[in-house]
Amino acid sequence: MLKAISSRIKQFTAAILIGLLVIAFAMWGIEDVFRPQVGNTVASLGDEEITTREFEIAFRRQLAVLARTEDRQLPYTEAYERGIHREVLQDMITSRILKIDADDLDIGVDGRSARDYVSGIEVLRDELTGKFSEAKLNRILANTNPRISRAEFEADVIRDLRFQQTVPAINGGVIAPVEFAEMTHRFQTQQRKASVLTLTSPAVDPPATPTDDEIRAYIDENPGFFTDPEYRQITIIRLENYDFIPDIEVTEDEVRAQYDYRIELGELGTPETRSVVMITATTEAIAEQVRERLAAGEDPALITNLLGLPEPIIDENVRLEAILVEKAGIAAFAMELGETGIVEGDLGKWYAVSVTDITPAIEPDYDSLKDEIRQDILNNKAQDLLYDVTDILEDTMIEGGSLEDAAEAAEIPYATVDYINSSGFTRDGKRMDGVTGQEGLARDRTILREVFTNDMGYETDLFQTSTGGWAAIRVDGIIDSQLESFDEVRDFAADILTADRIETAMDDLASDLSARVRDGENLEALAAEIGEGARIEEIIIPRSEPPETLGSQITTRLLDGLIGDVVRGPGPGLQTLQIAVLTDIVENTDGLAGQLADTLQQEATSGIISDLGSAYQQAVIADNTLREYPDVVRDILGVNPEE
Repeated sequence: MLKAISSRIKQFTAAILIGLLVIAFAMWGIEDVFRPQVGNTVASLGDEEITTREFEIAFRRQLAVLARTEDRQLPYTEAYERGIHREVLQDMITSRILKIDADDLDIGVDGRSARDYVSGIEVLRDELTGKFSEAKLNRILANTNPRISRAEFEADVIRDLRFQQTVPAINGGVIAPVEFAEMTHRFQTQQRKASVLTLTSPAVDPPATPTDDEIRAYIDENPGFFTDPEYRQITIIRLENYDFIPDIEVTEDEVRAQYDYRIELGELGTPETRSVVMITATTEAIAEQVRERLAAGEDPALITNLLGLPEPIIDENVRLEAILVEKAGIAAFAMELGETGIVEGDLGKWYAVSVTDITPAIEPDYDSLKDEIRQDILNNKAQDLLYDVTDILEDTMIEGGSLEDAAEAAEIPYATVDYINSSGFTRDGKRMDGVTGQEGLARDRTILREVFTNDMGYETDLFQTSTGGWAAIRVDGIIDSQLESFDEVRDFAADILTADRIETAMDDLASDLSARVRDGENLEALAAEIGEGARIEEIIIPRSEPPETLGSQITTRLLDGLIGDVVRGPGPGLQTLQIAVLTDIVENTDGLAGQLADTLQQEATSGIISDLGSAYQQAVIADNTLREYPDVVRDILGVNPEE
């Protein structure tokens, strides 16, 4: 966690706010599909708390960014699995660290600095005048998803300005010397050469066939290899969506109605957008005068300047709900291209409206989507039936009925499963995987957990399966874990014991050969002495791409060693050992220049900044205890931890 925060600090700049404002343009019209808030605090740093509301808003804004880049709304569960919640929380903790430091340094911000900062934000400037536009700021804040209040915006500005004074004190002016880049380049491009003796099982004499007494002794020493797991017999009621689908019908009218509904919601196709000019007037007469000027093609900004009116509000390619004044938006979307009109608003205000561009809605091909929509309707209907049946099951079980009674009342089948282990295997070694689209018991860890954590005879309540269905189980029989009989495992144990003896003999041989190499003998002579099962290779080892013909342990030790070092270890395959002698280290003598030099120097600089950031955040956290509450995060997002 500390390392992750450190990496955030080195990237943290005052551009966060600007990024949110830019994102706001793309977020107009995205619906709020998130869950209600729960809990109080997701994390705290000393006296600084990150509330559930703050976290949820930040999380939703991050999903809005992803919706823009991935062209889809990311479900909470998928976002959680991808670790988006961790990224958001780490950014917020970083922000709290910087706030604590800014408070300790008593860093303040005056009003003029704040105004200058806001005036310099590009997206808040009027396209015509190039100056800060109050109207544009208000429009962006109103259309950001989730919305940003004026008070929140001003607080963000003050916070970012304080951070601008704090962050440079941590890493300002840090530039790694070019020698650091050169050292990194030499290290990364270095190559090493080694003579490698690879030994396989024919290099040693085959061991004698083990006797029964030896096999019994081996089994006694390694009982875990030869012990049957616990098996349980169960009665189960299990209902999934797919159980109901074969009996459900979906008409073409239902599919068409759902298609039309999704288009209306904006879930399918591209909704109509319009470019609209809106000018606020104090009276109907002034609004009509403005309308006439707009109809004549006069520039909106010039009109407002001449008549002393507020700046025009210009919306480009927006949906109806993105227009700030609802009545004006409704009127604009009822007009033809180039048409102008006036609308009476609230509080006695009037608006002159002009439609300057229309992008028609794009309706997707019905035939290409109808099968998908039909399946969604099937799933929804199946879910409704599933809930109806589970209600009957629960009522029967609450009244004391058995699983069999509940199944009979709901007119559904139940099943008896004749002994499975905790991995979902039967006693004859078959895994209960199910079929495609219908997961078997072996693939549902939730069911298996219930099977192996409840006492025999106990009937569970209905619980949700990992695939969204419902189940209840009763354990009817238990076969305890026990050592398998000698006759059942004799051959298997003999094979394992023989393999162990071969590996021991090979290890003894490799140890002896390594000692002889260190005493001055060469690998070629030793390989010739062994004959079958021994081979010599000359291998070049680039640090950037280790060869696959070397064991990983050997590779690591050769890359860290000195010329003449002798190392041994497992090879890349089974029953393979290797002895290697490092014969040469080849340094790259090419000079470092150009883009590669710049990149490596930047990486070195980032490394130094990361170390500084790590020391900085550790110092803050040392004085301000960091606490996180992952259960609260999961509650907010409505997800369950992975089984």
